[in-house]
Amino acid sequence: MVICKSCLACIRGTADVVEHDYAGTSGLEGEAAITYRHHATTESFRKALEVKCRICTALWTKLGGRNQTTSEGISELSASASSVEDDNEGSSARGTPASDEMIGEHRCQVRIEPDETCVGLMFEWMHRDGGDEDVEYTQWLLRPTRSERRVAKTKSTGSADSMQLARQWLRRCLSDHHTCQEAHIGWYPVRLLDLGQRRSGSTFKLVETASLQLNEPYITLSHCWGGGEVFKLTADNKSSLESGYRIDKLSKTFQDAMKVCRELGVRYLWIDSLCIIQDAFNPVDWMAQAGDMHKIYSHGLCNIAATASRSGEEGLFRDRDPALIGREYIELSNAAAQRPISPGLYELLPIEWRLEQVDYAPLNQRAWVLQERLLAKRTLHFTQQELLWECLEADFSESFAAGIPDELAKYTLKAIASLRPAPSQSEKHQEAERARIFNRWWTIADQYSSSLLTVTGDRAMAVAGVAKAFRDMLKDTYLAGMWKSRLAVDLMWHAELEDDRQETRDLSAYRAPSFSWLSLECRVVNWFNTDEYDVVEPLYQVIDLYLEHVSADTTALIKHGELFVRGHLVQARLEKPSEDDADHRWNVAYYDDTITLPDHTRHKMPTHTKANEHYFLLAGKANRGRMFCFILEVVDAQDGTYRRIGLSQTAIRDFPDLPGTFGRIAGKGRYPCNKYDEATGLYTIRIV
Repeated sequence: MVICKSCLACIRGTADVVEHDYAGTSGLEGEAAITYRHHATTESFRKALEVKCRICTALWTKLGGRNQTTSEGISELSASASSVEDDNEGSSARGTPASDEMIGEHRCQVRIEPDETCVGLMFEWMHRDGGDEDVEYTQWLLRPTRSERRVAKTKSTGSADSMQLARQWLRRCLSDHHTCQEAHIGWYPVRLLDLGQRRSGSTFKLVETASLQLNEPYITLSHCWGGGEVFKLTADNKSSLESGYRIDKLSKTFQDAMKVCRELGVRYLWIDSLCIIQDAFNPVDWMAQAGDMHKIYSHGLCNIAATASRSGEEGLFRDRDPALIGREYIELSNAAAQRPISPGLYELLPIEWRLEQVDYAPLNQRAWVLQERLLAKRTLHFTQQELLWECLEADFSESFAAGIPDELAKYTLKAIASLRPAPSQSEKHQEAERARIFNRWWTIADQYSSSLLTVTGDRAMAVAGVAKAFRDMLKDTYLAGMWKSRLAVDLMWHAELEDDRQETRDLSAYRAPSFSWLSLECRVVNWFNTDEYDVVEPLYQVIDLYLEHVSADTTALIKHGELFVRGHLVQARLEKPSEDDADHRWNVAYYDDTITLPDHTRHKMPTHTKANEHYFLLAGKANRGRMFCFILEVVDAQDGTYRRIGLSQTAIRDFPDLPGTFGRIAGKGRYPCNKYDEATGLYTIRIV
């Protein structure tokens, strides 16, 4: 491993200082954060890439180097190399590029973490093209350490050394981790792949577990199907797989997974496409086993994750450059005059390393895989650079074979089983534990709704296993992505759109009622289960909720749903913003000319809506001076049926008595409704 001279100069405090950030966090020695000049020319940066500087290579990847070969990228840098000079006549103090080529200034901004145990480093590339400015950066930590730990490095993640390490992690978990020790034997999926007792066999068999007396574990596989043709189990080929099938006829990922199973000493493997009959015209087997997905992954001994692979042809194993894995150590002395870092031996840790290798990898962009990862107690990730291990008690990697540091492990997405509340006699503690679990549910909903689905109709099914696990922990009733005990708050989710052109709901394919976030095809957030708003008071009442499911599984596919609510209703119009409105949101104005909400709605208007059919139902108020309303459109005026199309917010200071204002202009019962109460001015409506 190599750290180039420019990076070392920034870390050691001997590089040219660009600016002092006196408003920054104080350092270990009471000094402010400092910004240093990194590479003064792109030629210097190019040379750092040639010698494989660990930090510069990570930054180059952020700049798009992953999409081209290193030689091509370095050639581009060489062709555009020139000096980056300070502009002393009014431009940025961090320097101005000499041209519009890929020239800019890297900066090292040193800051101290709040706990004052680590030093944060930000290596930043700024590129200015005319009036536009692009910034990319890579973040690292310097952690004090007493000794160096070297990592054995091989050129492949499928090497004998890597497999030996995976066996060690599994054995350590089985012997030492009490939280992970729930029994794995006793329940089995309908079918498994039998790899035989020999470690080098060339065939496997599909077996029905009900006909066997099994008393040994099985392993599961998480993988991307990819866009091409995938070999899968059908009614036609089932008998041939049961009599024995050649492993070398399978995709590379399946072959590699079988090799890993044998390396771990496990005979049985479960793969969705080979253990569930895939028949789009007769999905009986798929429906039955999809409902057991929470058991399939939670009862498996371990889950093998093809984390870096976009399809079955890419396989599990990767060739790698040993110089780019492992750890880097830096000795800092007292010599530097301008450095807010104490002297000593430090370990260099890439903050985003785990996120980029696992969370942002191709596999973990799929919604189904998020569920699999959350349900499995142990996951062995095969990433682009190394093996990583996740279980309920520990996180390992080839770089950190004894355990990933807490500063990096805090970004780990832990399995649901780690959430189980400890027994407590304190009612206050129990409520705090429930609140923590509810918050985790909405964090998962955020991640899940941001993930991809090949078949959008699978949306409810792809989270059903997670819902069952949460239902068991919470002892609550699951209602289309929400929970009965806090339904009035859960209903106040909102869509987060990438831009104004993104559609959120395809009306041609029914997935869920409009009041459920499962009906959308975009990221969904519930502020009231995060730190955004920690107190909320619903200003409407849930009367009833009715759901009809496709099967007896109430966490699975939904056929129809109706929500009855009572509250303040007012007719409104949504005005399209001007073309130069950067937010591309919709202004709100009531038909009574005396009231206009100045804020924007948090939802793009669907293209199918009509401007004169919009209504607002007062939803609630939060602790930070915000008021929220459901945006509705009429579906059937005769019986007061509406469809939810968004959630708006406004400042309470603009309308301190918004409920009273709604009451005064609420139409005296003339709006479409299921029932109107003249005494209170409240409407009962149905939302579908």
